[in-house]
Amino acid sequence: MRRRKRNPRTTRAYSEKERLWLRFNEEGDGTSSYDPLLVTDDKFDLFAGWLLGDAEHGIKGESTNKDLNVFRSALNRFFAKEGLGRPLGTIGDSNVEVNQTIKHYRSLQILSKAMRGEDSDLHRVPCPESCFLYLLRRGEASTDSVELTWIGTFFVQLLGWLRGNSVGGFIEGDVQFDLEGALNIAVRRMKMRPHFLVQPGLIHIPAPSGDPEHPRARVFRVLRRCFLANRRFYLVVAETAKPNVETGEDASAALLTKHLRVMCCDLIATLPAGVMVASHSWREMAATACHMAHYDSLRMSAHGFWQNVGTMFAAYIEPFRAIFPISPFLARLFDFLRAV
Repeated sequence: MRRRKRNPRTTRAYSEKERLWLRFNEEGDGTSSYDPLLVTDDKFDLFAGWLLGDAEHGIKGESTNKDLNVFRSALNRFFAKEGLGRPLGTIGDSNVEVNQTIKHYRSLQILSKAMRGEDSDLHRVPCPESCFLYLLRRGEASTDSVELTWIGTFFVQLLGWLRGNSVGGFIEGDVQFDLEGALNIAVRRMKMRPHFLVQPGLIHIPAPSGDPEHPRARVFRVLRRCFLANRRFYLVVAETAKPNVETGEDASAALLTKHLRVMCCDLIATLPAGVMVASHSWREMAATACHMAHYDSLRMSAHGFWQNVGTMFAAYIEPFRAIFPISPFLARLFDFLRAV
């Protein structure tokens, strides 16, 4: 029952984080060990510092994972198994101290990666609007089936607010236009939704009415051209990206990012230093643009398959409100998410 209740890849990931927690407690303060079944806000701070290290002074950290929330989740699971509840709380709850630690850790981890010359925040910065417009114009003009295959895949990902893993989970027939001209997407791989494998989540994106220059009308025309060039275009990731057998890590996001950057290399060369173009960035870009257009938060969270509005806002919108410009074009693309 335990094996069936838990996603094996999640269990492996959590087990590694639990092992790090046990190592941290075993090392303790250098003189004596800590009790691994005891956690306080201050001890969580110490653990975060141990994971982070100090790149400026050459002290290697134990993890390069930017998301301390996954450690909180793993530790809560560890404590719950020991009958101690979930002492570290969850995203958006009232544990201000732990939430602040997680937020500060993320910024320091990004800084550490930048100091090491690494891609500092691959997945969690919105794409610039110009990236979408660049691909839209190319898609409207292109006759190359390979180019249209990737452009169409990016547009399906953008319209559905999909993670790379979800794109890599498509099977034939999962992306189709219906008789009313709406685009329908079946999602079989979704974080925290294992039942989608047999009962997929459904995304319905209505066709705009009237204006042929409406952003969604233009995107839909490009997608129809993609279907004509290759009726199975949206399977390109599923048929190419394979998981890492040793770690269970899915290669879908990395493959999408690689092709996005190759396709947009001329545009990227004109963007200011530090502007990020990556596959997961579509999700942040869409959520942030819709929030700034004052669209309905419940519709937005349902569209992106977030289990609650607070998670969507805290992780995908709030960090970027000050840096992402208002985009009337993107707002029109998702105007079906307006409050009724």
